[in-house]
Amino acid sequence: LNWHCKCRLQCEFLEKHGIQVGISRTKDENDNLNEEIKECNAFNPDVCVDIHNNAGGGDGFEAYYHHLGGTSKILAQNIETEVKAIGQNTRGCKVKLNSKGNADYYGFIRLTKASAVVVEGLFVDNAKDVLIADTIEEQKAFGVAIAKGILKTLGINFNNVPQNTTNTTN
Repeated sequence: LNWHCKCRLQCEFLEKHGIQVGISRTKDENDNLNEEIKECNAFNPDVCVDIHNNAGGGDGFEAYYHHLGGTSKILAQNIETEVKAIGQNTRGCKVKLNSKGNADYYGFIRLTKASAVVVEGLFVDNAKDVLIADTIEEQKAFGVAIAKGILKTLGINFNNVPQNTTNTTN
């Protein structure tokens, strides 16, 4: 299976479990949405996760999945479960439709070929929320939590990290 990601922390954990990972962002850049989706689709992943932090006065984790559910919904729920396990509260897993109500609002979910989710880890403008990831160790734990949710969705046991694995899934 392929997984396309932006964050190295999650990628390293997934690679240790035999997942071939594509990273769309290895430096600070501002690719437009169409370029990000083009890169993602070119990698031909089986699942895609777009990871962000939120702002705007709320608190907690939230995940958006495809309005038809399926693997996208399962992926969002599995990631949410693992993020809750590290102590982050949640606003839930949600669908957000466009203004016409006939398609997903997020282009990343709507236009990627693979099952995709958009996750918002925390609110950067909420002092209490920031405490869940204000150290490198906590950021790593957050990344591993997201990766565990991905592995669970792919049916891969994450309790024992394989030492020498041939990357057979992407």
